[in-house]
Amino acid sequence: MKKITFIFIALVFFGFVFVASCGENKKPTRMITADVMRTITDVDDSFERLDIRWLSRNAQFVHVYERGVMCRRRVRAYIFTEENETSKIRIEGDRISGFSAHTFFHDSHFVIQRFFYPTGNIERKGWHFNWRRTTNMFMKGVWYYFDESGRLIKTIDYDAPFKFTFEDVLEFCRKEGIVLPKGYNTDRLSANIFRRSPLVDIDLLMSENPEWVIVAPINSSWYDARIVLDGISGKVLSRDTISTLPTKFR
Repeated sequence: MKKITFIFIALVFFGFVFVASCGENKKPTRMITADVMRTITDVDDSFERLDIRWLSRNAQFVHVYERGVMCRRRVRAYIFTEENETSKIRIEGDRISGFSAHTFFHDSHFVIQRFFYPTGNIERKGWHFNWRRTTNMFMKGVWYYFDESGRLIKTIDYDAPFKFTFEDVLEFCRKEGIVLPKGYNTDRLSANIFRRSPLVDIDLLMSENPEWVIVAPINSSWYDARIVLDGISGKVLSRDTISTLPTKFR
């Protein structure tokens, strides 16, 4: 009888320890809605999950066709936008390709971008230059990448290869008379900045040496001035003019 009692107590004890340890290792989940996004002014490695139920109740929806499939299905896509005196929130996506969420700050050159798997779990997040909501052109600081289960799998500091900083580029643009946009921006005639470096996994932007590329419109024409700066010294590597006209009109 004593042996049975001892075994029972041991099972209860180890069961309690196992449950407690699971509780300690479990990541807290931050559920993402527009109100929550508005309170977050920086990016960290916390696990986040888009509240799809909230989104479905508050967003507009349109029917789109699934991309990249021969027999394409109609998919219900959600679009949510909301703006106040300090920021604009935009959330969009669907349960097939996933979701994106952007926080545009009216007084900032940068936007917080979040991308979610179709399940709502966070895929990646970080700061991005706010030009026309374009992705991967100029990612700033540390970006966090997660697998589908929510486990943080890598971080990349996109500033690391550069010694000539964004603040240095801002000063260069000021001297050149180039005005960079702040807040939500879709203007084709606004200036743009992107970076080339070994860390960017886009062929167009991959470079052994870090470089800044500034593109600014010329007198509201279909031509832009392009200036390339060395990412270490800030030296001007080249200046030229590029056409923004569609190819068939050139």
